[in-house]
Amino acid sequence: MRVLKTQKTNNAWWIRKAIGKDVKHSPLLDAQDLIERYKEYEWAKDIRLEKLSISETGRKHVLENGKEVDWTYREVASTPLP
Repeated sequence: MRVLKTQKTNNAWWIRKAIGKDVKHSPLLDAQDLIERYKEYEWAKDIRLEKLSISETGRKHVLENGKEVDWTYREVASTPLP
């Protein structure tokens, strides 16, 4: 079984990096047009969710022999899903 992790990213950081402006907050996005445009698209199928987790903000580096090989978020709480 493959474990799928998703997390909210700091959107303001990515936007500052992409457009080079001083963005002080995460911008709001009205996705109604996107939802309507892609309403027939199948985004996911046959995915089984096993638990819902809350994680700390700020990723933690995973080091191997002193080199970063991955990163993760520390789980604070979780609950199994039926």
